[in-house]
Amino acid sequence: MGCSAGQGQRNAVLQPVTNEADSAQSRARGAQRAEKKLKITSAAPLGALARLVEPPPLSSAFHRGRREALRQLLPAHGVAVLFAAPPRLLAADVDYPFHQDPDFYYLTGLREPGAVLLLFADPQPSPAAGGPPITEQLYVRSRDALDEQWNGGRLGPEGAARTLGFGRVLPAADFVRRPPDLTRFARVCFLPLLPGEEGRDTPADSTELTDLHRAFRRAASIPADFNGPREQTYARFRAWGEARPERLVRWLNRFISANPALITDPHLRAWAGETNAKKRAAVLQHVPPPGRPDVFSLENALDELREIKQPEELALLRYAIDATVVGHREALRALAPDKSEADLDGIQQHVFRHYHTRADGYWPIVGAGANGCVLHYIDNNRPQLGAELVVMDVAAAYAGYTADVTRTAPADGAFSAEQCMIYELVLRAQEAGIRECRAGRDFFAPNLAAQKIIGEGLVKLGLISSADSVRRYFPHGTSHYLGLDVHDRGSYGPLRPGAVITVEPGIYIPPHSPCDPKWWGIGCRIEDDILITEQDPENLSVGVPRTSAEIEQLIAEPSGLDGWLK
Repeated sequence: MGCSAGQGQRNAVLQPVTNEADSAQSRARGAQRAEKKLKITSAAPLGALARLVEPPPLSSAFHRGRREALRQLLPAHGVAVLFAAPPRLLAADVDYPFHQDPDFYYLTGLREPGAVLLLFADPQPSPAAGGPPITEQLYVRSRDALDEQWNGGRLGPEGAARTLGFGRVLPAADFVRRPPDLTRFARVCFLPLLPGEEGRDTPADSTELTDLHRAFRRAASIPADFNGPREQTYARFRAWGEARPERLVRWLNRFISANPALITDPHLRAWAGETNAKKRAAVLQHVPPPGRPDVFSLENALDELREIKQPEELALLRYAIDATVVGHREALRALAPDKSEADLDGIQQHVFRHYHTRADGYWPIVGAGANGCVLHYIDNNRPQLGAELVVMDVAAAYAGYTADVTRTAPADGAFSAEQCMIYELVLRAQEAGIRECRAGRDFFAPNLAAQKIIGEGLVKLGLISSADSVRRYFPHGTSHYLGLDVHDRGSYGPLRPGAVITVEPGIYIPPHSPCDPKWWGIGCRIEDDILITEQDPENLSVGVPRTSAEIEQLIAEPSGLDGWLK
């Protein structure tokens, strides 16, 4: 069918998109689809899901290799200090499920809180007489029978050394009581904690992040007035101010929005106020030199390393994406006007669990009609979908690596004329963006290509008068890196083989937008996960249909879940 065929089934007078549960037409169509599907539900059981082969978990050798790669990028006579994530409180004495800091997991493989990792740029003398030099040191919580009875097992120092492959592991309590002297290093490289990131502070537990971080500040003699955001800005001035000013501008625009106090910094204001390259270079000469506390080198090195996925990582990411593909296909098969947002969310969650994956890379987004115009809508509680477009931004994560896939589809099985025009415009923009996903192209090239097509298309549809106003209905970027984080680390420079990025243009027209009401309540986003290679880009999530005809065809297929959801 596709959009053109779907339009032919509509009345000649186009109906505006509304937020009503459904129309008589969509109810009739939904009843016909439900009757057809219920007759063959037994022939399409949920157990017929595709068979996927789980890849092996990351080995201790992988994590050891990543530590050594990072160590080679540290400044001379430097030490890197990294902390495990803290437990986070949900309510009263109930924690959220523990989620390890991705950087810490990438380097250690440890999935416990209360730990500290030290990496030395230069081998250090062994604390044991006659022992070999050491390049790393790990602190973990000691075993605790009572805590483990309530909250699960701990490795302890001996278990961590044996399981994770560390030569030197000490109790985390030692880091608090007798922290190492970090003032003997020329650079102490760390990731500054933001307010509220230290988690809870329980007096009875001396290995919580609050205590570990306080001990670190003492061990490194971090001044009480140390301003992490300011030092991050100065470091990037020094690194990028002359060599990559365009990257500095992009970074500053993002960073200042999260740290508005920096706007008054005299060096930043002076640099931003100049457009002449020589005068900007002169401003950089007055930026204060770096001290021992270094909040740039570690982050910059991790960006470089985590951007390029190793083969073991790609195997895990492919598996998460494959499970996500099946989840989206099953949700599309079950799509009908009488289904709810929660139904579609639940279908995908069920599929993910079937493959031993979880949707914990980000909160699932299932938004119908106006809800689909909210970029990070997570309520997923509309009781009936009606004839609306439904945005499904839902993905599985496996062994820490998360997919990120979005599809938009008509709940009643056929695109209306307005829905079709918006959908086809977004699809053309995505295809243009994917074509730009080639090694050597600028990271932002896919965004520029997609934005150009959407801007020109919205002008032709009469939604905006100038392409310069495209951000009214396309307010976000097109791409981000993907991996252990849904918005993963990366350099945001030229695209490199081995990187995985998303391409996700969208158009969102909330009710009461300054346009013809027939467009109100239409939200549309199409997102795929793209592997950068030496040749053509590889769409890792290509198994979920993208064209309107393919989507309508899949919606019409029977779903083994129809009878179950009645």
